[in-house]
Amino acid sequence: MHDLIHDLARSISGDEYFRIKSVDSWNIAAKVRRASIWQCNEHSRIFESFHESERLRTFLLPPRYETLTKQVAHDFFLKLRCLRVLDLSHICVRDLPDSIGESKYLRYLDLSFTTIATLPESIGSLYNLQTLKLCYCKQLAELPKSTSNLINLRHLALEGCKISTPPELGKLITLQTLTIFVVGKESGCGIRELKNLTKLRGTIHISNLENVIDENECKEANLKKKEYLDKLTLEWGNNNPRGVAVDEEVLEALEPHSNLKTLKILSYGGVSFPRWMMSGNLTNLNTVSLIQCLNCQQLPPLGQLPFLKKLKINGMDRLKHIEEISPPPIH
Repeated sequence: MHDLIHDLARSISGDEYFRIKSVDSWNIAAKVRRASIWQCNEHSRIFESFHESERLRTFLLPPRYETLTKQVAHDFFLKLRCLRVLDLSHICVRDLPDSIGESKYLRYLDLSFTTIATLPESIGSLYNLQTLKLCYCKQLAELPKSTSNLINLRHLALEGCKISTPPELGKLITLQTLTIFVVGKESGCGIRELKNLTKLRGTIHISNLENVIDENECKEANLKKKEYLDKLTLEWGNNNPRGVAVDEEVLEALEPHSNLKTLKILSYGGVSFPRWMMSGNLTNLNTVSLIQCLNCQQLPPLGQLPFLKKLKINGMDRLKHIEEISPPPIH
């Protein structure tokens, strides 16, 4: 049945769909719109073979090309101006040419698990881009400053990256996915950039909280209003020179919405946890991790959390008191 459906789809799409199964399948129609490469040893031919396919909208390279190529040709994007979807994940791409800015219709760009080290500033010209995936691009140190021009961006996936947040990310008010936010000291890189990102959902990891100026900046981030966030990680750096009181004020001002299901706090320097943790208001929590909170002397009343399934506590050497509170009755 699967083969029959596949054959039917191929007959309907005609020359608009192209799939390489072997090195002998390089007869590419000029009007092809969707292309996926599954088997090919002639790596150098992949990009150049589509130069005449000016109508190409979807270009997929499945994760089998770890040794493919280190550079995408400059004229690849100049020829293929109609691209909507480009997946170059898991291949050995170290950079992209400036000409990628000519792909004005591009909506989906996946560079995950590549060795890419820099992105060109011209990427800010991709005004229709909705998804940018850079997961585990470990060589990538920063995003272009022009990232804030991607006004239609909905998903910015940065898992596994050690990357600084570009300035003025708060302009991207359509963002729904922002997996990592690194608080910076530069103008436009503070935590208040989260203020207008009201559509955020899923997971967010906020790190370098030692760079927060004061509690008012955290209040502006307005995490309490972000009701679609499920998982929140709050992390301070290991070299945190500030006083205990400042960290306590910062964490107090980062109260999340009660819908939160997973909370992780790392390297917090305060002596006590904030009121919103001690009150037991986050009743939907099922996972709590408290890691390297070296100065804390008392745990929150975790027994009040009716759905708690996973609890991880590590590096709390000064812990003196665990409040004995019986779990709520199950009705």
